[in-house]
This record gives sequence, C-alpha cells and structure tokens, in this order.
Amino acid sequence: RHGHQIPRLFGSNPKSPDAKPGQINLTDDRDIFIGHYNDDDDSDDDKNTQITENNNKHNNLPSPTTPIIPIDLPALRRTIDLTRQILGYPTYDVSLTLVSSPTMRQINRETRGVDSPTDVLSFCFQDDFVEPGVLGDVQFENIEEYYCLGDMVLDVEYVARRCEEDRVRFEEEEER
Repeated sequence: RHGHQIPRLFGSNPKSPDAKPGQINLTDDRDIFIGHYNDDDDSDDDKNTQITENNNKHNNLPSPTTPIIPIDLPALRRTIDLTRQILGYPTYDVSLTLVSSPTMRQINRETRGVDSPTDVLSFCFQDDFVEPGVLGDVQFENIEEYYCLGDMVLDVEYVARRCEEDRVRFEEEEER
C-alpha cells in the first residue's frame, strides 16, 4: 500500500527452550517518498510534486524540499528492543517504518478513511488481548509467525512538528 511490502517476520515461542530474540524490521522510507504524493500511479513526477505543494498549503505538510530529519537508526533499534524486553515480549518480532507526511496521509486514508497525516499507525498482529499491553495466548503455539507484535508506521516530520508546537505552547505558558 505504501510503496513496498513489509516482510512478514517470524518470532519464537518464549516458552521454547531454544527461544531467540525476535527480529526488528526497521525501515526508513522517507527519502523515497518525500515530495511525491499521488492518488493514481500513472501521474508524472511534476504532477505529483504539484499535488504535494497544494496539499502543503491546506494541510500544513512539509514542502517537497523539506530536509529529512536525521534519525539514529541503531539507537532506535536498541530502544525498540529494550521496550520489547520491558513489556515482556523479547522473542516477538516487530516492524517499524518511518515515512513522510504525504505517505502517512495516504496510508491513513486507505486504512482508516481519514484524509490527513497522523503521528503513528499501528497494526497489531494479535487479536486476543487480556488487557491493554498484555497479549492473550497465541492461538497456535507451534507456528512461529504467531509471535509477531505487528507493524508500526511513524511520520517523523509530523511528530517533530507536534513537538515544536508543544515546546512553544509550554514556553508561552511558562511566561504567564
């Protein structure tokens, strides 16, 4: 849906004597999509860029020349790994894809029917929950692909804009 297929990952049963740490699929797709947003695949690049510029004016999206915010991918991978351990799912796989605002807008529209970007979308692989943050029993314990937390898509530029807005708001409140 958003330019590439995220490979399905395979975790391992945490109760297994040979359980291994789950994989982390971390992908930065922002350089591929920044400045190119279209609703139909047979548009040329000039039209795609024009659509992006028009969307920017009305939806506060970054311009096609917006520099990509650098992300320390090894540090992000370590953070994801530590988070899985803290939550108690170190053998489960997880996928995180970093995208631009135009790409997030497209994914949000296709999956939720909301025609605007957002900070993060998550697609959980499990259906059974005991409570928020606690997965139920895996349906088929001996099938490795059931040990996957799911896929997340994160709009880095959107998050950065919101952080800046929050910082300005906080500073204004401090001045009062």
